[in-house]
Amino acid sequence: MLFKNRLVRALLFIFGAIFVTLGVFGLFLPLLPATPFLLLAAWCFMQSLEKAYHWIHNHSVLGRAIKNWQENRAISRSSKYFAIACMFVSIVYTAIQVKAVLIKYSVIAFLVCVSIFIWTRNENILKD
Repeated sequence: MLFKNRLVRALLFIFGAIFVTLGVFGLFLPLLPATPFLLLAAWCFMQSLEKAYHWIHNHSVLGRAIKNWQENRAISRSSKYFAIACMFVSIVYTAIQVKAVLIKYSVIAFLVCVSIFIWTRNENILKD
């Protein structure tokens, strides 16, 4: 469903492009998750420009994670392990480096909750 307001659609398209860029960087850089950014990009494109949404949804590399989530609410096992490992590193870093107690425990609690959410998702993978 597209937004009717042209300004909102333009902003969503820009955000979608930014999220695609971050998602592509996440394919190559450790500690930057690709899948959440690609899902956000797909949502932004779905709300702003159908052609962009179809492009990312049908892309041979980027579309796989999006389709897997949309059709099965599933995350691949390797993506799960990588995301949880990155969050574990972030938890350790936060526990050691952050001095503000409220921020430290808030960040750790958030990352633990996200890790549990990811761990409990299906691993049904789409066939090629």
